[in-house]
Amino acid sequence: MEKIAKEFQLYSIWQHQLLNHALVGCSGEEIRVHYPGNFNRDSGADFKNALLVIDGVKVSGDIEIHIRKRDWIHHKHHLDKNYDKVILHVIWIDDNSSILTSSGATIPTLIMANFVTETAFDTDNFIGYNCDFFGALGKYQINYLLQELGMKRVLTKSKRYKELSYIESSDVSIINSIAVALGYPNNKDGMHLLASRITKRKLETINYEELDDYISELLDEIGLGSVRNSNSNLWHLFRIRPNGQPAVRVRSFILLCWYYREVDISLKLWDIFVQSDNLKEFSFKVNHLLNPYEASFDKHLFGDYIIGIITFNIIFPFILSKIEMETDKINLAKILAFLKLFKMVGDNRITKTFTNKISDYQYKHITKIELNSQGLHFLMKRYCINHECKLCKLERDMLLKTRETDEKQ
Repeated sequence: MEKIAKEFQLYSIWQHQLLNHALVGCSGEEIRVHYPGNFNRDSGADFKNALLVIDGVKVSGDIEIHIRKRDWIHHKHHLDKNYDKVILHVIWIDDNSSILTSSGATIPTLIMANFVTETAFDTDNFIGYNCDFFGALGKYQINYLLQELGMKRVLTKSKRYKELSYIESSDVSIINSIAVALGYPNNKDGMHLLASRITKRKLETINYEELDDYISELLDEIGLGSVRNSNSNLWHLFRIRPNGQPAVRVRSFILLCWYYREVDISLKLWDIFVQSDNLKEFSFKVNHLLNPYEASFDKHLFGDYIIGIITFNIIFPFILSKIEMETDKINLAKILAFLKLFKMVGDNRITKTFTNKISDYQYKHITKIELNSQGLHFLMKRYCINHECKLCKLERDMLLKTRETDEKQ
């Protein structure tokens, strides 16, 4: 199958066994699935307590799922005892990597792409077959629910920045986050590698005339240069628009890092927020920060879409992490207002998928803000891919009840 799958899709396909029954491992093992296991949201393998029959022998243990076989190594599972109980490594693409557990044991591998059913990627396999989350809800209820769920995603990201502040500088956290965002969805590992190879100490020794040579050196080092190396396999190069090509994103990221080599970008972001009276002013200043007009670069580093992604998914959560919610009421009110006014950053796969579950009237009245889009993301990743429809409805009902209670007070 030529389709490029996402990891969350593989979870759902495995959980619901949307596979042909005659499964054969990479080494010719005959595999039968008696029970796919319990989906695991904590540390360790993706599915726990699975029951398989491999070459006629019953085995029980864990299932780990990746896009590529080498992800086992990249995620350091070969050093982690939490993965020693894995009995099957399910992958989408075989890159001929060798994998072992921390105890040195080999693991059977199944290439899922060879066995998925023709309907495995139908939308209804990732959203409940009889989804009625939106039911007969009115526009105010839908917008309320999506904004509340969207805030959960923002707060989760904000909490992550607060946790990172104990182990690294905020400047490093922001730079690393921008790198990963530029690599989303298929080149995150490559961009993370790039960020790890750039240091301000090195950048401070490079003048503008030397930048092209430095960029070429880094491209070679991370596997995007003219000569392939072990890092070249990190990069997904096909079906990507010209301005989204890894080499283009890498160059823009390096230029941004070089321009702010003597500046703490996290402090600049906080100053911009504090000094901005409204979202329009804030957005203008952020655009200027990410596309420094006074620099001698040949063109803007980032387009509006990327700036929107960085602003909502990185800058807003970071700023929120710096606000003392109990005492700094003014800045808290400001960031919440910005979040509720920020326009939707284009329709993506998840928002388009949900249009099949919402009436035309309802979709028309969903406020086109990014917070609502994040609410749809929350529903998909928390409930839909796991087919946890009952829990989803329970959260919906609890939120609506809370809203009713607040309105009465």
